[in-house]
Amino acid sequence: METAYRYSKKVASFPFVEGICLSGGLSKNYYDEKGDIDFFIITKPGRLWICRTLLIIKYKLLPKSKKKFWCVNYFISSDSLSIPENNVFTGTELAYLIPTVNYSVYENLLNKNKWYKTRFPNKEILSDVNCINTPTPILKSVIENIFSGKLGMWLDNTLLSLTLKHWRKKYPEMNHEDFELQFRSRKDVCKRHTNGFQNIVLQKWTEKQNEYEQMLNIKFT
Repeated sequence: METAYRYSKKVASFPFVEGICLSGGLSKNYYDEKGDIDFFIITKPGRLWICRTLLIIKYKLLPKSKKKFWCVNYFISSDSLSIPENNVFTGTELAYLIPTVNYSVYENLLNKNKWYKTRFPNKEILSDVNCINTPTPILKSVIENIFSGKLGMWLDNTLLSLTLKHWRKKYPEMNHEDFELQFRSRKDVCKRHTNGFQNIVLQKWTEKQNEYEQMLNIKFT
């Protein structure tokens, strides 16, 4: 966790990052030798893809031993915090997010997605302990000012288009429905689950639920 908080601060120093939460296994109090640190990143409106591209470039430049500390797979814009995938996978991620940067963004995110409470009615919202304010180093402020107008909007749209084309070319076997689930790409959201991870988890969940329903002769709602 000490490493996760330290890297959260590094990620938050990048342009257009408004808030950060920890997700993945670490947020469920689990980490092993194959584990990594997954970040749920909230960006400024209209600049999500500039933010993501800069963070991915940094990831590419990191040594292999450090890449597992820089998993930036989920981005969402602060003006569009509602998440449409109302399923057990997404609900679990929301319920167990750990805020590390800008606590108010974490609160807003959960308030916009209160549906997760139907699956986790007793999961309390976390406190702001160890959650820092969004850092604003000089370079971050300069870049945000440069790309605050039409140039920034054009660049953000271009990066979205290029990334989407790259992913569709890289995963031609995916049908439209699976692609939307695993690689949701919009102006206000970027979600990337490689190897069909979310589908695998949801399938195993369904199988396990059916197994217990038959074993106990009950029906889960």
